[in-house]
Amino acid sequence: MSTISQREARRFRKRVEKLARELAKDGWLPVKPVKPLCPRDPNALGTPVLVWPRHRPNVYGLDGFCYYGRRASAHPNFYLFGAVIHGITHWQPLPKGPK
Repeated sequence: MSTISQREARRFRKRVEKLARELAKDGWLPVKPVKPLCPRDPNALGTPVLVWPRHRPNVYGLDGFCYYGRRASAHPNFYLFGAVIHGITHWQPLPKGPK
């Protein structure tokens, strides 16, 4: 199991607090200052998110849904089915599922 330094923990805590403030507004986060967490494993599927502007719906009806990660490129990007999605200005985490 890996551990993180106190400095990393403080940075993470600040990021979480910033996210919480942004989410309290309307749920949409701007892409520039705040990006979704990205899995370190390049083979991981990525973090599922909703994005704006919504990309064209596909045959699976996934309008506005995509992943954020490294699976489609060397650098983290928003993507779906292996294709990078450009022009994303805002994102938000997926809502919690039903109980």
